[in-house]
Amino acid sequence: MTTATDKQIFEEGVGHLKAGECRQAESAFGRLVREHPQNPNFRRRLGIAYLSQGEYQKARKQFTEALDLVEKRGIPFDLSYDPDETGQSLIALTYHDRGYAFLMENRFSMARKDLQKAIKGTKKPDTLSWFHNDLGWLYFRWEKYDLAEKQYDLVLSDLAPGNGYTFLYRGLARYKKGDYEGAREDYASALEIFEQTAEDLETRFESARIPEVQIARASALINLSRIDLEEDKFGPAEESLLAALEIYEENQGQMEKFSPLRKRQEENNLAALHNNLGLLYYRLQMMDRAREEFRAALEHERSAEVYNNLGNVYAELGQKDRAEKFYRLAARLDPGLQSPRKNLEQLREKGAVGPDWWDWWFRSPPRDREEARSTSRWNAVRRRLPRKVARRLIGSLLVVILLISLTSIVLPTALDVLGGPWEGAVFAGKNTSTVTTEEKLENGTLVSTRTTTRTVENDILGRLGVAAFVLLILILPQVKSFSAGAVSVTMSTESKGAAPRE
Repeated sequence: MTTATDKQIFEEGVGHLKAGECRQAESAFGRLVREHPQNPNFRRRLGIAYLSQGEYQKARKQFTEALDLVEKRGIPFDLSYDPDETGQSLIALTYHDRGYAFLMENRFSMARKDLQKAIKGTKKPDTLSWFHNDLGWLYFRWEKYDLAEKQYDLVLSDLAPGNGYTFLYRGLARYKKGDYEGAREDYASALEIFEQTAEDLETRFESARIPEVQIARASALINLSRIDLEEDKFGPAEESLLAALEIYEENQGQMEKFSPLRKRQEENNLAALHNNLGLLYYRLQMMDRAREEFRAALEHERSAEVYNNLGNVYAELGQKDRAEKFYRLAARLDPGLQSPRKNLEQLREKGAVGPDWWDWWFRSPPRDREEARSTSRWNAVRRRLPRKVARRLIGSLLVVILLISLTSIVLPTALDVLGGPWEGAVFAGKNTSTVTTEEKLENGTLVSTRTTTRTVENDILGRLGVAAFVLLILILPQVKSFSAGAVSVTMSTESKGAAPRE
């Protein structure tokens, strides 16, 4: 049996959830579950605390326990803890929450089953529009864009015709289907609704809710910029992206109060914003600004699209090694993304100016922060150190051989110029010297004279050949990465969408 103290702890936990203080909420509801393991209300709220932190497996466990208590053991929800709900609606909410956890784990079949049960379990229009939006988002993530659009059509036609989020969701689905005009119309509708909603909230002195609406507006602007980029409308695209960036900067303080899950979602949206700005500057051949924006994107999220696009910048700058690294990072992070694989093929076929041969052998380029974050420190050391040491040892040996070969050619020439036993025979292929030895008796009388002729081979052409061969090996990295003339290579780029609240 619960007590007044339990209700106080429950209300404190709900307050922590609303404030984005998910760890404190987890602590409060965890205490209640330990003391009252048979209470489905407490388990559901603990599941929400886990869900808000992105701990989906733990969340599902609590939702499943709550549903088992109600449906299998006949223990109803205590409506005193949720007075605005009914027992049936709380069951529907629990199915929805578990379905959402499945969705975030990409377990789409299980998620669909739970979300459909949730839809059948409620009659409230607002709740139904929420559930249908999430079912549409499931189909979107599942790449079933027609089914996603049908869910959004249902919401806009029957349940919530003025729902800005639904217009934004449907715009995403239409964009994926290639219906840019339809997507543009939906984004414009979402922007208009969000702007009007913000004005209404200000009139009603509900300013605390305005940042939420403004951030949704930023998502619509980011996605609108994708269409402008596709249609080479760079001016409008830049205007939308900079406006979205300004919104995020103005609401930075509010974002700090978001739950960990929501923060990650907005980090992803900021990554999309900077990626699309980078793509804009890349198209305008402003490579330094493009590189800056792609790096900013990776500060917010590791993304295969951004790695791919950063590789394109390095390819344009003639830094083939770095371009290859980032294409490989993109392919490793998302094996299904085709752009980095196509770009690697083009890079190999058409080439680009590679690194200086001396740098290739002896100076490994400094690792970018983006590359450093892509692997653990130990893996980076383990993979790079043996190759780096071997390359430098081989390079050093080749340089020594080259120096010895050149010295064996230059030194005799110098000695010939100075005079001495080598004089006169350097360029004949042989060096000949004559040594006369006189033997005398003790009284100074000459006994005999002996002349010795010594011939030393000096194969200059052979030494030149060795030196040329070694030099060719040393400069081979640059020869391999060079193509005749400046070849313009069109690389596959990737824009990114900004998801509204998930």
